[in-house]
Amino acid sequence: RLYPRIVDAAYDVVLGLRPELRVMGSSYPTKDGSAARDYIHVTDLVDAHVKLMAALRGNSLLYYNVGNGMPYTVLEIIKVVERVTG
Repeated sequence: RLYPRIVDAAYDVVLGLRPELRVMGSSYPTKDGSAARDYIHVTDLVDAHVKLMAALRGNSLLYYNVGNGMPYTVLEIIKVVERVTG
């Protein structure tokens, strides 16, 4: 996989499918300097799509932001994978 999601890439390292994980960027305005994203579960994304379809009836707004407002940095995600995989 050339460009997997960060969680997939981290698990690939744990499984021995890739030798290392390189984090690009270290000067973002975050607590550890890595990029931050608002990660959500796929079922939450599906729910948002269903709600968006209903909301678009008679509405000219063409975009919605889907997230929980609690971003995690790339390094925080990697630390979680390390913690849960030992």
